[in-house]
Amino acid sequence: MKAMQSYRDLIGDTYKGCPAREPVEWSNFWYDGADCRAGRRCLLIGDSTIRMVRSTFAKVAGCPVDMFGTSSALDDELFVSQIDAFFGCIDYRYDAIFVQTGHHGRIGKDGGRYGEDDFLKFGRDYRCLLSFLRQYSDKIIIETIYDSVIPTKILKADKYLFKGKIHRCLVRLGLEKEIPDDTINGVTRRKNDIVMSLAASEPYPVILLDINGIMNRTGYVHIDHIHFEDAAKMFIAHRMQEML
Repeated sequence: MKAMQSYRDLIGDTYKGCPAREPVEWSNFWYDGADCRAGRRCLLIGDSTIRMVRSTFAKVAGCPVDMFGTSSALDDELFVSQIDAFFGCIDYRYDAIFVQTGHHGRIGKDGGRYGEDDFLKFGRDYRCLLSFLRQYSDKIIIETIYDSVIPTKILKADKYLFKGKIHRCLVRLGLEKEIPDDTINGVTRRKNDIVMSLAASEPYPVILLDINGIMNRTGYVHIDHIHFEDAAKMFIAHRMQEML
């Protein structure tokens, strides 16, 4: 593979400091089927809301699915250094790259509220990310961010036997109607507007998957403020597979 331009070169100024970071920042590299060169391979980029369907999507798509997971903002030095490290370890192209980012990274650089300059910067940084990813795939699917709800349900861990092993899964008790968390969703809506605008203005291969709009029309429920119950994973994975 020819030498690629780094994300650092495209993004320009980066941020390294405490005020705009969350109490815990994390990252996760996942190279699926790393011991073979698969005929087809996909990549997921985002936080735990897309990470939760990685293994399910791999089964549905019938191919290895890599993952670059992160909670960091697109211009945070954590994100910049780690995404360049992730791509520095591969020598193949992806049949499709799915991106769902923006739920995290919603604190202003001064540690205060996310403002207009921050929204503009999010759009510019996202465009830089898309330019970077074009080097590695001819199809980039950008997903809207999930709305948040106020967690009011009690969780329990159910045990079940599968292939001779005991597994646990989180389920929700109660039938109360979920309440949207508008203290968070105001930022989510603005970021989703930016994501949809990028999908409309960026040239192919950038494609929109409005997974938030789709999930809002289903009856699937949450196990916390943003993650869906296990039963939703297969539904989400199939919606992603339809984009391949």
